[in-house]
Amino acid sequence: MKATGDILDAMIKSGIETALGDEWIKFGATFEHNIDGSFSERTMALSVPYPGSNPPYQGNLVETQEQLNAWVERVHRAGIQVNCHANGDVAIDHMLTAIERAQQLYPRNDARPKITHCTDINTDLVRRIKAAGAVTALFTTYAYYNADKFHFYGQDMMSHMMAYRTLLDAGIPVLCRF
Repeated sequence: MKATGDILDAMIKSGIETALGDEWIKFGATFEHNIDGSFSERTMALSVPYPGSNPPYQGNLVETQEQLNAWVERVHRAGIQVNCHANGDVAIDHMLTAIERAQQLYPRNDARPKITHCTDINTDLVRRIKAAGAVTALFTTYAYYNADKFHFYGQDMMSHMMAYRTLLDAGIPVLCRF
């Protein structure tokens, strides 16, 4: 992680921003800044306990909201597109909170923060993703590689996970990751 931090530091010091470049190559978003765990390992940060977990377990957050706020603010202020790995609804909420804060402090047109995975969503998160102008990058092969994990979540939880149609219908850009 230190190496990627060093690269980000160098980019910021050099004034490299997202979209710097030409028709052949342009700088894009940051590397994936990790906020929570994974769908397949049942470690993504959820607002409700994982079904059947005893004691009740709601996944893992990698850092505090304050730490995430500071990182997002630094990257956003430097003109670099933020890209965070956020699977669970709690992690997505944390990312959106950090983005909303950064935009309030340092408004930028077309910041396009990127939410990688964006697995577990709800109506409020969809509204906030749209308002933030965020881009979602869903992992398209979850259904193929991790279908054996679906039963751990149950039909109710799965009904709002990997919600391509919901995001598209809301007018939110959806990138497909493989």
